[in-house]
Amino acid sequence: MEGKKPYNRIETVKDWIYFQYATVIARSIIESRGEHAETRSALNSHFGLIVSQYNDLKSGRKNMSDYLNDSKKALKLDRKCIYCGSEEGELTFEHIIPRKVIGETMANHEHNLVLSCRECNTSKSARELISWWEAKFGADQLPRKHVLSKYLKFLYRLHHAQGTLNHPWSEWDTAIFRTGARNH
Repeated sequence: MEGKKPYNRIETVKDWIYFQYATVIARSIIESRGEHAETRSALNSHFGLIVSQYNDLKSGRKNMSDYLNDSKKALKLDRKCIYCGSEEGELTFEHIIPRKVIGETMANHEHNLVLSCRECNTSKSARELISWWEAKFGADQLPRKHVLSKYLKFLYRLHHAQGTLNHPWSEWDTAIFRTGARNH
C-alpha cells in the first residue's frame, strides 16, 4: 500500500476498510471453489470479484459480519496460535493493533485481543500487523482471513468512534491500515 490507493474509487477511510474487507470475502468465495487465495499473486487474478464485493459493501447490499463470527472461528481454532496455527507451548493474549498505536484502553478491548504463541507474540511485539506478517511469512503471503477480518472490524470501530470514517483516505497514516491488497 505505502500510501497508494489499492483501487481508484477509494476516497475515504471507510471506503478503504470496505475494500480490504472485500478481499476477505473474495478469499472465502475463491477458497469455497477449491482454489487457493492465500497469496497476493493468487488474489490478483480475482480483482473483479474483489471490486464486486466492495461495491456490495459500499451500497449496503452486504455488511461486514459481526464479531460473533470471528469469535466462533477463533473457538474452532481451539488452542492454536491465531497467526501461525502452532499448537506448541502456552498461548498468550496479543494485541492486533499495538498498545502504543491506540493506547492502553482501546488496545485491551476484547475485539483487539487474540491468542498467539509466544514466538509470534514476541516477534510481533509492538509492530503493525501487516509489516510484521510480511517479515515473518513473506511479502506475497496474506494474513489469515480471520485475523484480517477481526483487524478490519476493529479499525472500523475505532474510526467510527473517532468520527473519522468519512475523512479522506489520503490524510491518514497508512502504516496501521496496510492489509495486503496491492495497487491495481
